[in-house]
Amino acid sequence: MSTTTATTAVPAPVKARLTSPVTGWTYAGRTGAAITLVASGLLWFAADVIGFGQDHMTYLASHRTLAGLGVTADILAVPFLLGSVAVWLLMARRASPKLAWIGAILLVFGLTGQAMIEGVETIGYTVAQGDKINHTTFVDVTNHLVGLPGVVFMAMFFIGASLGIVIAMVAVWRSRAVPRAAAVLPVAFQVAQTVGVPFPATALVLLGLVWMAIAVVRTPGRSVEAVPVTP
Repeated sequence: MSTTTATTAVPAPVKARLTSPVTGWTYAGRTGAAITLVASGLLWFAADVIGFGQDHMTYLASHRTLAGLGVTADILAVPFLLGSVAVWLLMARRASPKLAWIGAILLVFGLTGQAMIEGVETIGYTVAQGDKINHTTFVDVTNHLVGLPGVVFMAMFFIGASLGIVIAMVAVWRSRAVPRAAAVLPVAFQVAQTVGVPFPATALVLLGLVWMAIAVVRTPGRSVEAVPVTP
């Protein structure tokens, strides 16, 4: 009498696919995030385009209305950029919590420095409309900060913004919440700003943020199954 041994094939373990954290957001949350991303990119780009390649103080003095719109767009961009930092943090904190938080904190310091620059820009716009203060002297003074306040400002702005955006985008890259190429564009902006390019480098940021916004809106929400309640 012969016996046969039945063998059951054991399926290979299936690697779990990382689900985008955006799927857990409400429709209002996804819409708000998309608006924040697009608004920050558009405002920053508009401010950069207006008067691009011109002598700054001369342009402020000779194009009062248009230059005023540019300065205003730059001011309004800051709170929306802070909102974008919050969006990136929410995207990335599950996959890379340390990187997401470090990047967000550094960017808050960097954008605080950016807000300080906008304060100087506003004063510069006012100075450019009259002749009470010599324009050349004003530019020279604001370009040569001294003492501890100047050192702290430089550290906050340059280290916070430059290092913060790289770390934050690495975290966003790892989250897979948006196309990875979209996360590369803000870093490409930093490189373009450093080396200098013959076009507004903020176009790269705008493209990346709009791309992210489209991805956020198109991400399907998580469906919730109804659970019957028994008396």
